[in-house]
Amino acid sequence: MSRYVQTEQDIYSIFALPEWASEGVPTYPAEYIPPVNNTEYLRITIIPSETGLNAGSTSGIMMIDIFFPANVGSRRGFELADLLDDYLVKKTILTTQIFDSTLRPASSEDSTLSRLIYSIPFKHFGEQL
Repeated sequence: MSRYVQTEQDIYSIFALPEWASEGVPTYPAEYIPPVNNTEYLRITIIPSETGLNAGSTSGIMMIDIFFPANVGSRRGFELADLLDDYLVKKTILTTQIFDSTLRPASSEDSTLSRLIYSIPFKHFGEQL
C-alpha cells in the first residue's frame, strides 16, 4: 500500500472509532460539503510535505477546520480543539505518529459559523522499499 493512502487510513481510523462517534461531532474529509443545518463540525485535510526516513515513509501536517456557531465567542471552538488534543496529541496510530497541535483563527465561508484551524504534524513510518 502506498505511503499516502496508508497515512490517510491511519488518520481517518481515529475518527471511525466508536469513542469518537460518541462525542457527537460530525467529521468530514477535505472537499466535502456538509449539510446546511450543521451548527458545528470538523473538516480534515491531510497535507504530506516531505519524504520521511525511507521511500515508504512521509511526514506532513493535518489541518482540521473547526466550525462552530458564530457570535457566541470562541469557547466552543476551544473545547473542540481540546477534544482533538485528547484523541491526537502524542499518539501513534498504526504506522503514523502525531505530535503537538497549534490553533489559530480563520475566516469562515459561512457567516453563521466561526472557524478555527487546528494543525498538527505527523510522521508516517513506512516499510523500507
